[in-house]
Amino acid sequence: MTNNLYLDHKQRLDTVLGDADFWHAMQQCRDGEGREHCQTSLLMHQWFRDTYGIELQFSDHDMDKLKPEVVIVDEPKYLMFLLKYAQ
Repeated sequence: MTNNLYLDHKQRLDTVLGDADFWHAMQQCRDGEGREHCQTSLLMHQWFRDTYGIELQFSDHDMDKLKPEVVIVDEPKYLMFLLKYAQ
């Protein structure tokens, strides 16, 4: 058994969410080209929907927290996201 569940951000996401590849790609995208567009949760929500067809779902309890489920609203845009960021 290991106590190194949170060695880095990707491993922490994997521990919390299970398969974290999608969320790791989202983080890379947000930290890179999305940096100027994601200053608030609302702007981030709009930018991912408009740019990559990914609709983030806010938690019912806290507007700054996201649900682990997303809705793909534009498959061609989402495909571009996968081609750029999926590993």
